[in-house]
Parts: sequence; structure tokens; C-alpha cells
Amino acid sequence: MPVMLRRLFLQGAKLLVVCLWAGGLVLDAQAAEKAKGSIAVGDILGKTRQEVRLEARLTKAGVLGGAGLGGEQLEFWVGGIRVGTAMTGGDGRAFRSFTPTMRGNQVVRVRVVGSPRVEDTEATGNLAIWEHRRPIIFVELAALSQQGPRSPDLIPALPFQLGGQSLQPPVAGASKNLDQLTKYYFNVVYLARAGVGLEPLRNWLKEHEFPPGFPMVIKEDKGDLDQTIEDFQEKGWDNIKAGIGRTREFAQAFAERRIKVIILSESGKDRNYPRKTRWATDWVEVRRNVQG
Repeated sequence: MPVMLRRLFLQGAKLLVVCLWAGGLVLDAQAAEKAKGSIAVGDILGKTRQEVRLEARLTKAGVLGGAGLGGEQLEFWVGGIRVGTAMTGGDGRAFRSFTPTMRGNQVVRVRVVGSPRVEDTEATGNLAIWEHRRPIIFVELAALSQQGPRSPDLIPALPFQLGGQSLQPPVAGASKNLDQLTKYYFNVVYLARAGVGLEPLRNWLKEHEFPPGFPMVIKEDKGDLDQTIEDFQEKGWDNIKAGIGRTREFAQAFAERRIKVIILSESGKDRNYPRKTRWATDWVEVRRNVQG
């Protein structure tokens, strides 16, 4: 090979190596700049063959209040089957329509995969598809968990209730007796008050083997509980059979609507509760009151 051509060849090879090295640095820098995201998935209650709207929100992890990450493609999966994708808006929210064909409780999984700006991440929610005629019982978290001091480190309710309050161990017999109620006849709505995160609530119910249901986090005041019950009835869920709780506000909300209410209390009856309140000292009595 002539000397001139050899020199040109060596210079070209050196330039190629430099370009590849520089390109690798750019790719490494881009990978290092990826944001760490967090996904919150909303729980959905629906009926067979009626379209529902799946919802998720992608935020920048570690930012108080959850700054939304827009322009990202989210994958939606239901019961292990991919049902489509949706782009997040400026607030980080994405929506996907879905028409369920089977009754029961299914897992909704939403994830970010292969984004140039956000690290791969995923989260899950619940899709509850219930038969309209099957009766519903509302269960207050306070009736499921042992009563202990409230955590002083409550943080305000964030989108999808991402805040946190430590949860107490379950009441003896709660899971077993509630399972007997829901196995063949009832659907259950779990109600927690603000300060309890939705995701911690889901994990707590799963950890302690409570039957599948529809978990919700509502505000502390009775007005929000009233509105929750009315929303269910307005949407056609008018077969609410009973409410199981501990607090006076819970008892009042159901008694005012002439819905059976059972209050779990170790100390017995309290005159400050509605006269139509039924009382139980343990979950065996609770179950018998619901069935009676």
C-alpha cells in the first residue's frame, strides 16, 4: 500500500475510533440524565360489556406533590393481556378505554418501557367488574384493624392518595369471616380515611389475605362518606346491603339511608350512635348480623 494511502487509512481509523468514543459518551450521558418516574394507577369499578376508562399518572419520583411527566407513552395491561397504550398529558395523566367481558377482580398493570427520558417503571391497580344484582357491603378500615395511636407524620392527600399512615395489625377473625361473606354472595368496598395511602391500603389487604374488593380512600368528614354512598347509588349500584364500621359518622351515614349498619365495639352500645345501629363485639357476630 502506498505511504500516502496508508497514512490516510490510519487517520480515518483514528477518526472513527474518536467518533465512536464520543458517541458512547453521549449515550452514557443521555442514559444518566433519565428521570426516575413513579406511576399511580387508579382503581376502576365497572360492569361487563360496558366501557371503562383506565387511568394512570406518571410523576417525577421524589418530588413532593408529584410533578407530572408529559409526552410519555404508557402501556396498559389487564389480567396479563396488553390492551393498548396512551400518551401522558402535561399533568402526567394518561387514559385508555377498555371494555371488560368477564366478571371478577383483575390487575391493571401500567408501565413505561424504553423511554429515552424516563427510566423503566411500572405500577398496578385494580379493575373490579361486578354483577349488578350481587349485594354490596361497605367495610370501614377501622373495623378491620386494631385500634392504635395515629401516626403524627401524616402528609396531605396527594393524587390517588399517595400519602402514608402506618396501618395497625388486623382484628382477629376479620379476614376469615369477611372471606366467608364475600366468597359466594357479597361484593365488598373497603373504605379508609385520608392519611392512609391507597397503595399501602392495597398492600395491607393483600398481606393479611383479605378477600378481593374495591379499596377507596375518602376524607375524614361525614359529607365525603355521604357523597361516596350517593355516587354508588346514582351509578346504579343500589343494592348496598350493609355497612360495617366503628365510627359514629359511619353509622349515621348508613342509618340515615335505612341501610343496615353493624358497629364493632369491645365496650358495647353507645347512646351517641343511631338507634338502629346493630352492635358486635367480634367478627363472628359481625358476620351473623350481616347474614341475618
